[in-house]
This record gives sequence, structure tokens and C-alpha cells, in this order.
Amino acid sequence: MEYMTKTEFAERCGVSKVTVFNWIKSDKDGIGRYTSRQGISADIFTDPAWSNMDTKEGALTRAAQLKKELESW
Repeated sequence: MEYMTKTEFAERCGVSKVTVFNWIKSDKDGIGRYTSRQGISADIFTDPAWSNMDTKEGALTRAAQLKKELESW
């Protein structure tokens, strides 16, 4: 299982590290299932609640890509 630090996750989501900690504290969209001492599991982006996350790098998840294509039609 691949993990990223909370800082890396924040950068990837285009939010601050404080926001990520607030998400974890409130268990936003079940983020707690993907959080451990190693960091945040990359598997979070396969979760339906997180799969449409448009990451900072512009790398949309597959679900978000399909949704975007459907909306453009």
C-alpha cells in the first residue's frame, strides 16, 4: 500500500495542511479509513467520495475524467 504524507496530500488536493488536519478531525467523507501513522493511503482516490477530486497536478482520477467527458457531451 502506498502512502503520502499529509503535506503531500494537501499539495495534491490544492489545500493547506491545516485543512487536511481539519478533514481528518471531522472524518470528512470517511478520510479516517485511509489515515495511519505512515500517512494517507493513495487508495483514498478510489473511494467514491474522493474519486472526483481534481488534484493540483491536474491529474483527474478515472471517475472524474469520465464524469467530465459525460458533462461535455
